[in-house]
Amino acid sequence: MAISFNFISAIMSDNPRLPYPAWYPFGWKSNTSAYPWLYTYQVVGVIIQANLNMSLDLLAAYFMFMASIKLEIVGNRLQKLGEMKQRGEKRVQSDSRYVQGLQKCFSCGLIIQITFSGAVICSTAYQLTTISPQENLGFYSSLIMYQLCMVGQVFIPCHFGNEIILKHEIISGSIFDSELNRGPLDREPTIFLMLQYSSVG
Repeated sequence: MAISFNFISAIMSDNPRLPYPAWYPFGWKSNTSAYPWLYTYQVVGVIIQANLNMSLDLLAAYFMFMASIKLEIVGNRLQKLGEMKQRGEKRVQSDSRYVQGLQKCFSCGLIIQITFSGAVICSTAYQLTTISPQENLGFYSSLIMYQLCMVGQVFIPCHFGNEIILKHEIISGSIFDSELNRGPLDREPTIFLMLQYSSVG
């Protein structure tokens, strides 16, 4: 939405103007045939860059979503663990390592992102209180859209991280719903092992 406003305002202006200021090794203002090419170049380039940035921002959320799905599958398998004892143990160990690797890979970056996004949200909210929408509606609406984007950047990782926590808590209950605790005493080490792996994370 914000990108399209820049593109439209550049076309609607009286003087030829590019959507984003940039230096080019030739005078594009005097060369009328170069302007459409540069304009198209900027439109295509910014759309590609915006998609790449969005994909990188959503990568951690995608992996967190996959981790919550894996934990849900593990919970369902643990309920049927009496039938598939060996495969179930290996699967819980594998998925537990996946969640731990996910934590190691993304936790530092997500903490930094949420910290700086929180600071930007606060400063943008303060700036919104100092500007009147009647004076400059365009700038005010662009700040609102930017604020919503920053809130989304904080909300998405928090939502999927919360899903991991909720699914992880269900795993211990799934172990007790399995047939293992009703079987012979030689299964007790397996139950202890499952509880141990389900508490890691």
